[in-house]
Amino acid sequence: MNAEEIKAYVAGHFRYEKQCDLICFEAAVNFGELSDVLVVTDARRLYEIEVKISITDLKRDVGKRKHTAFRDGLSSYDTGGRYFPAGTFIHKQPVNQFYFAVPQEIWVPAEEIIERLYPYAGLLSVHGGYVDHKKQAKLIHSNKLSFKTIVSLTKEQSGTLCRLSRALVESNKLAEERWTELKTLRENEKLHKAMLANYEAQR
Repeated sequence: MNAEEIKAYVAGHFRYEKQCDLICFEAAVNFGELSDVLVVTDARRLYEIEVKISITDLKRDVGKRKHTAFRDGLSSYDTGGRYFPAGTFIHKQPVNQFYFAVPQEIWVPAEEIIERLYPYAGLLSVHGGYVDHKKQAKLIHSNKLSFKTIVSLTKEQSGTLCRLSRALVESNKLAEERWTELKTLRENEKLHKAMLANYEAQR
């Protein structure tokens, strides 16, 4: 299973099974870093899902700025369940909960890495088109997503939709060209066999 397949299954899971209204691909909300999948809930909470297809890939992200922000946010929790005051560093990023999505084959070692390096993160295991929630993500902060950010994400996804639509058209065109070439090759092969049979019959 590759990363694009996992993205598609995760997006479908949150849109249709979890009934979330807005799903975004390759959108930027944290320090200009693109997110694989973003989910906006009806409560205006923002989930970020990062796809990882190997343990090495999972470990590599630990130094990213957004993960530093997530870890700082988690360290603000105390026994009373309080958060950093509004306006501090962690509240400048809008993600409420963060998940890693991995192929089913690596979810067990992935969970160990996440517990050690990304204690705030949840874990999704993807297999055969199904998505299992293996670990619940912790709440980084409780702020609601601003309407300005929701509009920005929607505009960005309109561009993504146009790009993907064009890519699909070009892919279908290429597939049709290859199919035409294959049919021509098969017809030529049949003609060659018929000519060869006719030649053999006349010998």
